[in-house]
Amino acid sequence: MLKQVLLLTLLIFIQMEFGFSQNTTNNSKGLFSSENVLDLQLELHFDSLLAGGVSERAMYSAVLKLMNKNKVINKMNIQLSKRGHFRKFPNICDFPPLRIHFNAKETAGTDFEGLKKIKLVTHCQNNDTAFEQYVLQEYLIYKAYNLLTDYSFKVRLARIRYVDLSKTFPDVNTYTFFIENPGNLEQRLKGICLDVKYIWPKNLDQKQYALMTMFQFMMINQDWSVTLGHNLEIFALKPSFKILPIAFDFDMCGVIAIPYKSPTVPFKKGVKPERNFMGKAIPKDMIVEAMDSLRSHKNDIIKIFNTSTLLSPANRRNIVSHITDFYDNTADMNVIMKLLSTE
Repeated sequence: MLKQVLLLTLLIFIQMEFGFSQNTTNNSKGLFSSENVLDLQLELHFDSLLAGGVSERAMYSAVLKLMNKNKVINKMNIQLSKRGHFRKFPNICDFPPLRIHFNAKETAGTDFEGLKKIKLVTHCQNNDTAFEQYVLQEYLIYKAYNLLTDYSFKVRLARIRYVDLSKTFPDVNTYTFFIENPGNLEQRLKGICLDVKYIWPKNLDQKQYALMTMFQFMMINQDWSVTLGHNLEIFALKPSFKILPIAFDFDMCGVIAIPYKSPTVPFKKGVKPERNFMGKAIPKDMIVEAMDSLRSHKNDIIKIFNTSTLLSPANRRNIVSHITDFYDNTADMNVIMKLLSTE
């Protein structure tokens, strides 16, 4: 065990000394410093994008316009690439998740100034309006996590119009959101995202690990893994070497229950999602502290969803009901202790 700890410490030191400056990008504070919904128009050739396979290296030319009341404020020539684990496959999603690549000269003076690239969370299905609601719910889950901890990815909502330049497909008007880059996260939190394939939960800062685990439990999310580094950034603070898990990708949360066209997804229409505690050997006092934090933020977390004018009334009721059930069912510390005993 001592050997593993020493090797991990050495790895962190090497990455901090030689990887930090390479992994950071210019500050993107402007994009995430506002809560205003961006008004965008993205012009591209749908046929090329949809027929281009699943490679994340393939680039597609496009034009991004920043709008204000149907007036073009800024126009940028950009490149798009596909991303994601399985949503980029056409049998799962009609429209893939995207990454936008910028020309630095064209972003000057815009919300995207200083960015080289940025993730865009898309709607998956063009002909099912329910998927716009799923995007909005995932965005609000990120905002709820932001309430609990600074060690979380910032997000920015946008209303976007996708325009097919080949005029083959009709325009698509929907919501999307941007996710903070790991490099900008490194700058903001003064640390580094570690390039490690395997890590044990006991190597993590237990306070942050407990908080992240209980949040995932609240949102009924089992689509993450510390040991596999799945849907988590393993983040080391500089210079303390404290290692933190930073969660992302909340689309598989049971409080949303997206019915993806995939046999590997457990949430189907009419099937109630069930919570499964995924924490490993978390000290009791850390769980108690995490629950104290969740309880102190209960009203604010519920308010995020309950007051959203973008969610449908049914989706507001559904997600608030799931979260309220979590608080009701964990009010008794004996329930928490039972969770710990089944790790």
